Amino acid sequence: MSQEIRKTTCHGCTRRCGVLLTVENGKPVSVKGDPSQPLSRGFMCARGRALALELSQDPHRLTTPLKRAGKRGEGKWQPISWEQAFTEIAEKLRSIIGESGPEAVGVSLDSMISTGLSFSGNRFARLLGTPNVFTMGGQTCYGNSGQIEMLTYGHDTACDRANSRCTVIWGCNPAWSKPEFFRYIKESKARGGKVIAVDPCETETVKLADLWLQNRPGSSGALMLSWINVIISEDLFDREFVTNWCNAPNLVRRDTGKLLRERDVIEDGGAETFLVWDETRGRAVAYDADAMRYREDGVRAALRGSFPVMLADGRKIECVTVWERLIERVAPYPPETVERISWVPAEKIREAARMYATTRPGNFFPGFAMDVIGFSANQCGRARSVLNAITGNLDVRGGQLFLDGPSTEVRNDPGPMLSPETYARTLGADRFRMWSWEASMKMFKFQKRIGAKIPSPFYGAHSAVVWRSILGEGPYRMRALINVANNPMLSAGHTEIVEKALKALDLLVVQDIYMTPTAELADYVTPAATDDTECARLYTGGYCSGWLETQSFLSGEQAVTPPGEAKTDFCFFRGLGMALGQDWPWENDEAFYGWQLEPLGYSSFKEFHDEVQWSIRPPKYERYKERGFGTPSRKVEIYSMILEDFGYDPLPNYCEPPYSPFRTPELYREYPFIMGAMRPRHFYQSGYRSLPSLKARQALPQVRLHPDAARKLNVKEGDWVRLSSPSTTRTIEMTVHLDSGLDPRVVYPDYGWWYPDLPASENHGVWKSNINVLTDDDPEHCCPMIGGTFLNANLLRLEKV
Repeated sequence: MSQEIRKTTCHGCTRRCGVLLTVENGKPVSVKGDPSQPLSRGFMCARGRALALELSQDPHRLTTPLKRAGKRGEGKWQPISWEQAFTEIAEKLRSIIGESGPEAVGVSLDSMISTGLSFSGNRFARLLGTPNVFTMGGQTCYGNSGQIEMLTYGHDTACDRANSRCTVIWGCNPAWSKPEFFRYIKESKARGGKVIAVDPCETETVKLADLWLQNRPGSSGALMLSWINVIISEDLFDREFVTNWCNAPNLVRRDTGKLLRERDVIEDGGAETFLVWDETRGRAVAYDADAMRYREDGVRAALRGSFPVMLADGRKIECVTVWERLIERVAPYPPETVERISWVPAEKIREAARMYATTRPGNFFPGFAMDVIGFSANQCGRARSVLNAITGNLDVRGGQLFLDGPSTEVRNDPGPMLSPETYARTLGADRFRMWSWEASMKMFKFQKRIGAKIPSPFYGAHSAVVWRSILGEGPYRMRALINVANNPMLSAGHTEIVEKALKALDLLVVQDIYMTPTAELADYVTPAATDDTECARLYTGGYCSGWLETQSFLSGEQAVTPPGEAKTDFCFFRGLGMALGQDWPWENDEAFYGWQLEPLGYSSFKEFHDEVQWSIRPPKYERYKERGFGTPSRKVEIYSMILEDFGYDPLPNYCEPPYSPFRTPELYREYPFIMGAMRPRHFYQSGYRSLPSLKARQALPQVRLHPDAARKLNVKEGDWVRLSSPSTTRTIEMTVHLDSGLDPRVVYPDYGWWYPDLPASENHGVWKSNINVLTDDDPEHCCPMIGGTFLNANLLRLEKV
């Protein structure tokens, strides 16, 4: 029997570690990390090993297309051919589109999107004519942070943690979630670098930190504003960068609260030309963003102060600088006040702010915990963006580096854009406007000035609005959903409304590797090949939290044969698209990747994989000095013109989560625990619960609880407890895991838990231990800019079962 070693990449999370998989007769027999892969350098975690060796052999895998033969959720299925599946689904889609238009069809994609899935899913949707493409993760995990950074800097960023002198790890535990890159932080610390951890839980990462701020879940925004307060009041900011490369000197009108624009003072002045107060001349002077210079020579822009300005209509108004407005904004957040809000001692807040501001270069390593706190989720991103800027940590070695990934050098166009009128009908675009095509195109107008070739991809439908549309709310009803590699019954907030919506669809198609709780409600279920070892894949960079992975260009060859009749997600969309008469000139994934690579001079995917496989573009520093920033002012926008134009607060702000000890004290008395957000260590999202080696590591769902809180509840390690929240009358159950590193007022329930071995009649235990049963996706409670839902910081009650 011959053995072969296949060089591929792991897709167990977003890191894409290098894998050397030994295959015998088409089956995996052993695996190890690839030491030649520059990102992971031979590292491989338990999940990656399980996926490589067990996933293709898992008896739970779907192997043939299925058509529902009973009522939704009854578990009765009829095996059919792929041809029949494509033909029947296409016929139903044509009927729905003919009656209700293409926007009545939605496309839901995995939040851990591969290149092939992202391209094929978006191409299918565009050729169909629907703008309603969405993921469960984009608005609540990194994608929203990328959008916020783009409107602040004109770029999204990644931390250069390998070269940092001060790494701030905020709401993240990379020792678990990104262990292959946690080593870079340890190496930085070994060279004398500092680590600040902000986390409600004493994790393995926290134990590495020089300083730990144990904050209350949901209070991060107030804590960041307090850091800004300290840095400004103690004069620890980078004055040269703030004055010359931020819009801090720009004038803001006191009468309207809006930026002073040239058109305000000159009748034919520019609507996107801004003014500063020139201390030399004693009057307002315009800055020419195109030329990157003031309209007059020798300008000395005032950073602070209040100044009289004559308007074009003859009225005199008072204006202040953006920096003055920022000082006013953070004034209510001195450390003594924020100590009460955040539970972090005032002196620790000061110490952390001083350490970050004076130990340069530094960077932020944020987690998704801040993305799911409801109201102020994206304002946390704004405050973090301002902190990066005022300390001079942007676009410098060891700081926050601007992404300039290789994706623009390859072909990656999913097809012709839809019309502005069609994008305007995207579900949720009128409410969560910063997650809209309109916002992305507005930003792109300014990003093009610094060489951007494609607009921000962070736009689409909003899941909470989609569910309500299906149930008859909103401008029109979504009637069909094509759901690929996604499990919204576990991954979307408010499981009860998700189930009602999925059951109300005229057509639900699910392409997945397992019969998930979502798939059990479908009309058609088709078997997917995994992105892990069962297909070739090309990764062309994207948004993550570190420089190496975002700037990487990686390939992995197909290592094993997919089980049964499983098809890749690309081939799924291609097959269904062709059944609808769409144009798909590529026969399979590898042909598509070859087409992508042609501009680089490669004749095929195989040629690139054999000759290159790994490629990382070296970083460039301080490019802003030559080209400025891709924003309206050509500077870092502490005060955002784009947010102002879209009707949002242009400065970072803070408000309490929808339910909290301060916003709803009466509910806090009834639900006395505050929930933190943490994924189980050995699983990813809701995936891979049936793999034997991972089940051996954790067989049951856990809620982390301080021993003092456990004694009050009269529970011990392993006991079952019942969890409830003010968001719903439903309850769930989990086992107790004692953790003395928690504040006794905080609990951490596992995310994404279901039971693949339980029968369809119980929908695989989706109601038993799924934390999203207790969460809230009410649009009123979502972040108003992008729509992040309310998971982290919810209130909970625990009772012994």
